This record gives sequence, structure tokens and C-alpha cells, in this order.
Amino acid sequence: THTLGSTAMKRKELNAWDRQALLLDASKRLMLGQITRGQLLKHLRKTVLGMNQTEFSQLVNVSRRTLTEIESDKSGLNEDSVNAAFAIFGLELALKPTSSAHVKQLVRD
Repeated sequence: THTLGSTAMKRKELNAWDRQALLLDASKRLMLGQITRGQLLKHLRKTVLGMNQTEFSQLVNVSRRTLTEIESDKSGLNEDSVNAAFAIFGLELALKPTSSAHVKQLVRD
């Protein structure tokens, strides 16, 4: 996890390669069940974009309340809202195998 100061510094210090590596690592951790979808979004919002919830919710056109619910892993959320929040990172909701062995095989390949 990058520990950076101000929002401006976060954007400067993470070049395209760093952002891509962070995104791939975080996505892998999600697939392996090491973090939740909400934890992933919060981590990417803060680390990649350096934004607070209000700024980010305006950017992705979801309400701040909905963003809070996504980041809190509330169930029953509108799929379109969740996809809107993740789209800026090139991610969307998808099905994944329930077998951890299958997930590990996918991550290795």
C-alpha cells in the first residue's frame, strides 16, 4: 500500500506502470478472497485517484450514500451503480468460480 501525502502528490507519484501494477495486485487479492469488493474500491479511490468520497461520487455519477454502501459491502446494491463506480478503473462486476483451487489456477495462468 502506498502511503502518500496530499492528493496532488498521490497523482504525481503513481505513474501509469505503478497504477497498473496496483490495480492488478488489488484485483488479484479480490479474486483470491483476501479483500472485499468494497475494500478494493476504497483502496483504488484513495491510492490511485487520491479522492475523497464526495469527489469520487461526483466523478462517477453515483450518490455519496451509494458509494458508502458499496465501500461498506452492503448487499442488494444496484448493479449499474456498482459498475459505474468501478468503470473508471476498467473493472466491472463478473462471476468468479466458487472453488478457491479454480481461482488460484486462473490467477496463475
